[in-house]
Amino acid sequence: MRPTTLRMFCFVVLVIVLVGVVFTTAQAANVYNLRREARTAYEDRDFPSYVRVLEEMYSLRPQNGEVMYKLAGAYALNNASQQAFDILLRMVVMGLAHDMSEDPDFTSLHGFQVYDYVVQALNNNFLPFGASEVAFVVDEKGLLGESVAYDEKTGNFFISSVRKGKVIRIDKDGNAEDFIKSGQDGLWGAFGIKTDSERRHLWVASSAAPQVKDVKKTDIGRAGLFKFNLDSGELINKYIVTPDGDPHLLGELVIARNGDVYASDSETPMVFKLAHDSDQIESLFKSDNFVNLQGIALGPEEKHLFMADYQLGLFVADLDAERIRRLVVPRDVNVGGIDGLYFHGADQLIAIQNGIRPNRVVRFWVNDAFTEIVGTEPLESSNTHFDDPTLGTFINGDFYYVANSQWPLYDADGSVKDPNRLRALVILKTPVTTDAKPVGERMVPLKSDPKLMGPAGIPKGLIPEAAPETGDGAKAQAGQSSGQVSEELPGD
Repeated sequence: MRPTTLRMFCFVVLVIVLVGVVFTTAQAANVYNLRREARTAYEDRDFPSYVRVLEEMYSLRPQNGEVMYKLAGAYALNNASQQAFDILLRMVVMGLAHDMSEDPDFTSLHGFQVYDYVVQALNNNFLPFGASEVAFVVDEKGLLGESVAYDEKTGNFFISSVRKGKVIRIDKDGNAEDFIKSGQDGLWGAFGIKTDSERRHLWVASSAAPQVKDVKKTDIGRAGLFKFNLDSGELINKYIVTPDGDPHLLGELVIARNGDVYASDSETPMVFKLAHDSDQIESLFKSDNFVNLQGIALGPEEKHLFMADYQLGLFVADLDAERIRRLVVPRDVNVGGIDGLYFHGADQLIAIQNGIRPNRVVRFWVNDAFTEIVGTEPLESSNTHFDDPTLGTFINGDFYYVANSQWPLYDADGSVKDPNRLRALVILKTPVTTDAKPVGERMVPLKSDPKLMGPAGIPKGLIPEAAPETGDGAKAQAGQSSGQVSEELPGD
C-alpha cells in the first residue's frame, strides 16, 4: 500500500492518549520542504547546511534507512568520520543493504579499516537468506496482487487484485478462477482480504486508488469493507466510509473472534472498526502522530491492537484503556517500512518489510506487557522472487505471503511503467514456530559473519569511539529504516 496524503486530524470516537510520541503532522509535512533544502545545499556544496537539514529530517524520519544513509554521507562530507561510522555500523547490524563502494560522498572515509568492512557488510546484506519455498503461482499477469487468505474448511486459497479489482479463488487441486469478478457489486481495488471460515464470510478491504484499472477519478479516495459469502461469492453487505472531505484507503484488516472487524487507513492514517452487531463502519481513532498506517494485528487476548506505521515504526493500542503507545525498540533494530503485520503465538510479531533494502520477512519478540521489542530475527531476506512482498496469512504453522506484488512497476497516476516486466504472481510459504526465543540480550545480527562480530554485532576491534551528539538527528532516539522512500534525496 503506497498512496498517502499528510493531513491534520482530530480524535473522533475514542479519546486516545498517545504515550511517548513526539511526531506531528506538521513535522511530517515539513519533510518535503527539508528534502528540497537538502538538495539545494548539496548542489551548492554547502555541506554544513546539508548535514544540519538531514539531521532535522532524521529526527522526523528515524525509521528511514535512506535518510540514515544520506546523513552518514553528509557527516563524511564534513569530515565527521565517527558520526558517519556510527550510522553505517548500525545499518549493518540492522540488516540493511546498500552499495556504497562508488559513492563519492564517502571519500573521506577511505583508508579506515572499518570503511572496508562496512562496504562489504552492507553489500553482504543483499545476499538471500531463509527457508521460504514456492507454495503456488498465479499465472495471470498485471494483477497487482496484495493479499492471500485461506479457508480451512474447503482448503481454498483467495488472492486479492488491486489492479483488476477482483478476488481469485484457487482450489485444493490448484485450479484458479475469478471468485469475485472485477468491479462486482461496486468493488474497487481489492487490498487486504480475510476469511471467517466459521461464519462463512470473505472480507475485502476495498479502495479506489489510482492503480485500479478504469477507476473513476471521482471515486479516488473512497473506500469500504465488503462482506461476501465465502461459498458462493455473493455480496452480503458493504460498509462504505462516510465521505468527510479526506481521502481514504483501507489497505488491511483483521477479524476478532467475536466478528468485529478492524481496518487500517493508509491515506488518512486512522483505524476503523465495524462491530459485529453493527451496519456502520466507524472511526475507532485518529491521530496526527501517524503518517502512513499499514499492517494491523490483534494480540492473543484481543485486548491490544498492534499497528505498523510505514515511516515511524510500531505502535500498540490498549483497547480497554483507550491508550496508544509506541513500542520501545532497541537502538539497533529495524522496524521501518512494514506492510503486513501478524501476531503469532504468545509473544511474536511477524512483519513483512517492503520499505527497506533488502525486502524481508522478520520476527519480532515482544515482552509480556506488549510495550517493547525484546528480540528479532530474519525469516526471509532478498528472496529471488521478491518484488515488493505485501500481505500473508498463517496456515498450520506456515506463513503464506505474496512475494511479488510488483507495486514498483506502477506510477503514482496508476500507469504501468513497463508492461513487459509484469510477471506471474508468486505465493511463498515459510515455517514459523511459536516456541522460538530470542538469542542473547542483543538483537540477532542479520547477515553478519559471526567470526568477525562482537556480542553487539559490531566488528571486533573496529568500533570507533561513540560520536558526540550533534544536532537534532544525533539527539533523536536511533531508529531504523525504510529504504524505499518517496522523499527523494541528493544522489538518488
